[in-house]
Amino acid sequence: MSYQKANTELEKILQDLQEGNIPLDKLAATLKKASSLIKECKTKLRDVEKALADFEQED
Repeated sequence: MSYQKANTELEKILQDLQEGNIPLDKLAATLKKASSLIKECKTKLRDVEKALADFEQED
């Protein structure tokens, strides 16, 4: 999944949480999905940061 898609899904989950659109029986699963998406986004950001640092060291 791309960073943009994961981020968009996170924004939708946040909006649903703020608006109370997630039924209680689905809340745990939704939070688990959000946690997974956050980890995925963090990993992608770390990979980009590492690539940038490597690129800068090549100069």
